[in-house]
Amino acid sequence: MTMKMLLLLLGIWHVSVHYYKDLHQIPELLFDLHETSAYIQKELTLLGIPFEANIAKTGIVAYIGKDSSVKQEAIVLRADMDALPVTEETNLPFKSKNEGKGHMCGHDAHMSGLLTAARLLLEDAKAGRFPKNYYAKLMFQPAEEGGAGARVMRDQHDILHDAVAAFGVHVGPGFGKGQPYPTGNAFFRHGPMLAAAGEFDITVTGHGTHGAAPHSGVDPIVCGAAIVQSLQQIVSRRTDPLDAAVVTVGTFHSGVAHNVIPSTATLSGTFRALKHETFERLEANIESVARHAAAAHDCKMDIHFHHDTAYPPTVLDEGATAAVRGAAEKLLAGYSTVGEMTAPIMGAEDFSFIAESVPSTFVFVGTANATLENAAFINHHPRFVVDPEALPVAAALHVSAFYALSSAHQEGTLGEGSNPSSNGGKERKDEL
Repeated sequence: MTMKMLLLLLGIWHVSVHYYKDLHQIPELLFDLHETSAYIQKELTLLGIPFEANIAKTGIVAYIGKDSSVKQEAIVLRADMDALPVTEETNLPFKSKNEGKGHMCGHDAHMSGLLTAARLLLEDAKAGRFPKNYYAKLMFQPAEEGGAGARVMRDQHDILHDAVAAFGVHVGPGFGKGQPYPTGNAFFRHGPMLAAAGEFDITVTGHGTHGAAPHSGVDPIVCGAAIVQSLQQIVSRRTDPLDAAVVTVGTFHSGVAHNVIPSTATLSGTFRALKHETFERLEANIESVARHAAAAHDCKMDIHFHHDTAYPPTVLDEGATAAVRGAAEKLLAGYSTVGEMTAPIMGAEDFSFIAESVPSTFVFVGTANATLENAAFINHHPRFVVDPEALPVAAALHVSAFYALSSAHQEGTLGEGSNPSSNGGKERKDEL
């Protein structure tokens, strides 16, 4: 590692940890991030960084190096802000103050990384080191955890109108035992990195009766069970074995008594895929399979898909990924490893909406540290903990990504968004 890099990481470690501890204590949900948004606005104001607030209710867009007198292109650097409805079970001295809410996904680390990067970028902009005709657009986004906040900011507020590339960071110890992510290591992948995700609710209506006389009614529980079994065949028998897909029924509710066959049963679940076309096909198959299973059992079936909060796959641009990965390898040489994700993850991320519209890349920064006993608790677990040593790496990667993506755009090595025909701000003006 170069002396310059060592001094950089040492210099921003305390700043990033300070932000992280403050933000970790005030988790809020979805779009209702008033305390969190106020904290970020306060810090941006102290730094003298101009911003717009109340975007998608509590989102913020900040500008570094923007000059309205000349035509400029924006490089978007994004951090999500919301927490989870999970009670924190750590022993951290700065644990959540908000009952039933916790930053158990790492979004507090994402915000601290981007706020710290803002300080470094501001110094560069003041020193005249920014690439000509480019500026940094910092996107602090609400409602990643199920609210599709990135889509609202993109489609309603058109924040990508002058963007030519985008970058985001996610922290975590890894997903399962296949590839742990040690603290500070950075993992890239181009093409599909995370899955599209959708949700469905199914209501089955039969005819209630006494449990001792099932022949006098129509049992929605038997029908619902048949639907669950039939849905499993979509992946095993209707999907190419080389094309990753998931259909999971997560809830099944019906009845209130041992000896009563109820009139209705309700099911809900999620479905996921790594390709846009596979995701669309899964939705059609789920409806078809459920409808035919219900008909076979003489039941009525109603299905609802949550299109407003469905996420497309996160598909990353090859040119953008190569540029940022190359910069990361130089930046972190001798400090931590820069590697390749061994496989996509079937989790979902609404950074996907940004990657649809502009060439983008995304990096996982490891937080697993055996001495902290946090490697066993992945994101969303009540005992999930971020190793603070990962925070300056996340910040430094934002800075290097800004320069790498602006250079790649100048050189013409970037592609386009993964789904350029996606909305991009032309509709959905009725939202937040």
